[in-house]
Amino acid sequence: MISLALVDDHQILREGLRKLVEENGKGQVVLEAEDGKELIAGLPKTQPHVAIIDIEMPEPNGIVVIDQVRKRFPEVKTIALTMHTEPKLAKLAFQAGAQGYVLKDEAFDDLWRAIVAVTEGQKFKSPALCSTDFWPMPKSSFSERELDVLYYLSQGLHGAGIGRALGLSRKTVFTIKKRIMKKLHFVENSQLRKYAYDQRAKLLMARPRELADPFGLVPKQRGNS
Repeated sequence: MISLALVDDHQILREGLRKLVEENGKGQVVLEAEDGKELIAGLPKTQPHVAIIDIEMPEPNGIVVIDQVRKRFPEVKTIALTMHTEPKLAKLAFQAGAQGYVLKDEAFDDLWRAIVAVTEGQKFKSPALCSTDFWPMPKSSFSERELDVLYYLSQGLHGAGIGRALGLSRKTVFTIKKRIMKKLHFVENSQLRKYAYDQRAKLLMARPRELADPFGLVPKQRGNS
């Protein structure tokens, strides 16, 4: 019996996944979580063989969660679940530590095959992955800091929240946003927010560097006093 954790912020999808992986009698869901924090909290008690993680979850996104599982629970195999077909996003998931990458549209055919593959120490990705244009303008048009700000905009953060995540003042974030808007020929903040949201999967791929633990998944170590 292969024990499984399901991580998705939509209960209906979790219920469908549970039915899919348990109907053959070879899989058992021992943990369901709405987000990465709930998964990390539940792993020590449940110790699943495989965690199936939606990478489009709100913060913390699934790529960050996969990275934290790899670092803290290396014995747990992870499968990224997504609706996005960009090969570069799959590459990012594997770099974070995923052993499998399954498209939601192909889950009925691919998910159990992925579970078996990763438990046997193999890599798996849905064969239906296809190429797509990455940016409507060259990535080099954005600086690293501009990409960071765009990323957090895509996740629904605003000026103060972005500043806290990046260690910047609200004024600095405002200046960076204005610079991005000028490059994109936008005049309204709403245009920038919509652009960032529409590009959220691509921004996840384009982020130029990892932030150590921006969403507090890792418990703080208490110093000796």
